[in-house]
Amino acid sequence: MDKVSIIIPVYKAAEFLPRCIDSCINQTYHNIEIIIVIDGSPDNSYEIAKSYREKYNRLLVINKANEGLPKTRRIGFENSTGDYIFHLDSDDYIEPVTIDLLLKTLHNENADVVVGGTRYENRTGIYITSWLSKVSGSSKTDYLNDLFSLKLQSNIWGRLIKRKIFEPVFVPSQYNCGEDVLANVMMICYAPNIKISVEPTLLYHYVVYNESLTNTWPAEAFMPFTEEIAKILIESGLEENVMKSWAYSRVVNSWRYYLRRGGKTYLRDKKFVHDFYCKYFQIVKDRLTFIERFELILYKYNQPIAWNFSRIYLKFLKIAKQFSN
Repeated sequence: MDKVSIIIPVYKAAEFLPRCIDSCINQTYHNIEIIIVIDGSPDNSYEIAKSYREKYNRLLVINKANEGLPKTRRIGFENSTGDYIFHLDSDDYIEPVTIDLLLKTLHNENADVVVGGTRYENRTGIYITSWLSKVSGSSKTDYLNDLFSLKLQSNIWGRLIKRKIFEPVFVPSQYNCGEDVLANVMMICYAPNIKISVEPTLLYHYVVYNESLTNTWPAEAFMPFTEEIAKILIESGLEENVMKSWAYSRVVNSWRYYLRRGGKTYLRDKKFVHDFYCKYFQIVKDRLTFIERFELILYKYNQPIAWNFSRIYLKFLKIAKQFSN
């Protein structure tokens, strides 16, 4: 039987960790190992993991100093022995049939990566929304376009990955924001050949809470990983093939978000701003709404006024959403 390694990085997750581990132990597919990597967590996560280790010999618990999520996941991978890798965040959990279904789909479709569906819920388990990924073709260009256009989910968790496909994925430790998108780009670009398939079943339970990292990162954390992605695309000779979707992702999902959060570092580099607008903004300006174009151009010429405009506009959107509900 194929062996599957479930890798769980842990930091301040004592409240959720038992449910996460239980969901792995209760898988209908049994040839699995569970690797729990405690990333210097200040709570009692290590004690919880150790108590499970005493009961179940399929668990490996690693306790180390805090080094961030990319390094922690990599250490989990380097200590794994499975033919396939499955990443699971410590505050989330999975359905009992998750590994079984993903593995069957992988073999049936001769795939290297299989992406399952995600159910988003709050702390009490109330459904918020869901995400079923789609792939529009079978080439690296297709996968990257799907990734940048948000058809293919950009998270590294919730998918079954062949070991050899994940082997070259080394996300530098400084990328604690956007590391999942970066890891997916690395997997696609670095693999000699890759086939990604989708299992259209909601298997992964993602718990949304206000203290999640994506809600607390400062603005300056959001641009560096996109610079690294651009570098990888250029080195792989794939940037021109995916330029439209990549440019839209950079402008709308990264640059605008960075600016709205008060980012200043890249704005100080006038050459960067000029080159960015010439290379990316010009490609996607016809796809942008009037408000999006106006807001982004305003940032280019007068940042203080643009920041005030963004605050007013976001407040308006929030009020409009409340009335629509």
